[in-house]
Parts: sequence; structure tokens; C-alpha cells
Amino acid sequence: MWWNDYWHAPWMFFGPVMMLVFMIACAALMFFVMRGHGTGRGSAAEILKERYARGEIGDEEYEKRRRRLDS
Repeated sequence: MWWNDYWHAPWMFFGPVMMLVFMIACAALMFFVMRGHGTGRGSAAEILKERYARGEIGDEEYEKRRRRLDS
């Protein structure tokens, strides 16, 4: 049926390769979109209050940083 050394097999690899490229592109897009999702949490004063409430910083450091932010 196929004469003159014509081989159709290379075309059957095009579909799976393109599907793989599409899936990688979608994964990369999701990674870059979701990477910056949580960066806009709030102002510096709000972040300072959250850190103080969680106990990450003590009273002295909180007051020092709050005064610096207020000035």
C-alpha cells in the first residue's frame, strides 16, 4: 500500500508530542499565576500586627517597629 519509501509513522507522534507541550504550558502558566497570588496581603502595619499576634515578635520589637512605621 505504501510505495516509494513513503512512511506515515512520523505524523502519528505529532499529536502526543503536542499534547505534552500543551500540558507543560498549562502547568507553567498555573505556576506563574499562582506564585504571586498571596503577595498583596496588606499594609506593613497589618503585617506587623499579625506577626505580633502570632507571637513571632515580642513587645519591645513590636513597639519599635510600630513607631518607625508611624514616623
